[in-house]
Amino acid sequence: MKNYLFIQDHLYGGGAEQICIDIAVKLKNNGHRVTVLLLDGTHIRTQYPADLEVIKFNITPEFLKGSIKKNKLKNVSLTQQNELKQIIDELNPDTIIAGHSHAYWLSPILTGNVWFWVHGDVLGLVMKKNLGFFKYLEALKKFMQCKKACNYLFKGKQLIVVNQDIAALIHHHIKDTTVKVIHNGIDIERLAQNIAPHAATEKKWETIFVGRLSEEKQPDVAIKAFAASGLTGRMAIVGDGPMLEELKLLVQELKLENRIDFLGWQTQPNQFILQSRSLILSSRTEGSPLIIAEALSLNVPAVAYNCSEGVEYQLSSGELSQGLVPLNDCEALSKRLYQVVTQPYVIQEQDIQRLSISEMAKAFEEL
Repeated sequence: MKNYLFIQDHLYGGGAEQICIDIAVKLKNNGHRVTVLLLDGTHIRTQYPADLEVIKFNITPEFLKGSIKKNKLKNVSLTQQNELKQIIDELNPDTIIAGHSHAYWLSPILTGNVWFWVHGDVLGLVMKKNLGFFKYLEALKKFMQCKKACNYLFKGKQLIVVNQDIAALIHHHIKDTTVKVIHNGIDIERLAQNIAPHAATEKKWETIFVGRLSEEKQPDVAIKAFAASGLTGRMAIVGDGPMLEELKLLVQELKLENRIDFLGWQTQPNQFILQSRSLILSSRTEGSPLIIAEALSLNVPAVAYNCSEGVEYQLSSGELSQGLVPLNDCEALSKRLYQVVTQPYVIQEQDIQRLSISEMAKAFEEL
């Protein structure tokens, strides 16, 4: 039996928070001692079982604000740093897993077998392309600041990453790191538990978008692809974020007000996915998105931009590759969406099992 400590920013409800809880529960069920330490224990939207040991530390709010390139630890008093170290000392964990992503700034005060869990390009190590000269200079400055901060935080440290793309970035830009790739796995039992036994399963929507309504997720692209697909049914959008009003205006421009349903934030979107004929992922960047694995586990085919090795891995088995579309090719996304809805590919049991959290847990047990 091992003693694991997960240090998590918060449980506001994103994919990184959900996978933290899922793997913590799985390791606990495998017989290990597991504790989740929340740096912000308020506004919890990710559910967790009552028997999971969760500590709500509530660090100073300034620690959880701003870019990773800024030293967050300067905002934390020595008294609070010592309180945090005392909690960790009393827990005496064999393995500490810190993420996502302000918790990385605890690096200077964490000791032992510590792993930093990187879920995407939160490190800011990808330079945006096709920028004008002045925007390029601004982006270059931010990149150099992030690279400096990442080397300060992670040089000589151990990192878990969720796809090979991130591993390559880290090896290229950060010195002397140990990097282990562990793709996210899906907790099939949690999915089943969160669907009401007598809930309706008729297909109400031809496709569903699930995610934060923000620029990197490109929900506007998903809407445009649906509009151009030739499908005549309805689309659901689950999530909230800064693009909400912009998306509602876009729907009006496309005259789709009566065919697109904005369902808002949902703690467990599984029932809505189950009532859809497909899931669409239009992100320009991803780590290893849980939502694709969740859809496949519910026998709902996914159509996704090939925006990372994590997405490619999830859709690389059997007929699932039919769901992969070249990045930022909206026309191809639209055509593939029509194809998958009208002639869905077959999802085999082995396609689902390779994405299960059991395989992921084995990798965590080797840390």
